[in-house]
Amino acid sequence: MEHSYYAKITDIHELHYFHSDYVRWLDPEADFQPIKEYFCNFDIHNDTDTYFGINLKELKTTYSLHKHAAGRLCGFIENGKILSFANVEFCTQKEWELGAISTHPDYMGKGFSKAVCSFATRYILEHHRVAICQTHPSNFAMQAVMKQIGMKQYLPNRE
Repeated sequence: MEHSYYAKITDIHELHYFHSDYVRWLDPEADFQPIKEYFCNFDIHNDTDTYFGINLKELKTTYSLHKHAAGRLCGFIENGKILSFANVEFCTQKEWELGAISTHPDYMGKGFSKAVCSFATRYILEHHRVAICQTHPSNFAMQAVMKQIGMKQYLPNRE
């Protein structure tokens, strides 16, 4: 079994923030239709299909902006369409994970993942948590995004 590539950042001063007016938090209630349409790009068509562990059936309760939830969702949105997506999972009191990172296939290579990742990572660091992220070892594009926003590779449980 292959191991994941892990990266983290602990200090907000080390974050390379890539601001975009198109990146914002997604409200699972108000943004349900654009989220559902975005998920369809990745063959998620039923409420119980999962996208990086997220399913549409539980989306509104798990990621609600109006109550303490398991995490938050953010997106790069242009003309009402989500072009890139990420979530923050509230893992532990110390670490929150940046995950479910993706960009619509027609919009890859434009820096949209970098924008959503730096947006979500800033939120994690502003809440005095360590931002962690993992990807497949062959996902060099995601590894590059992690490095570009200031994350450093680490080996979990070996520090």
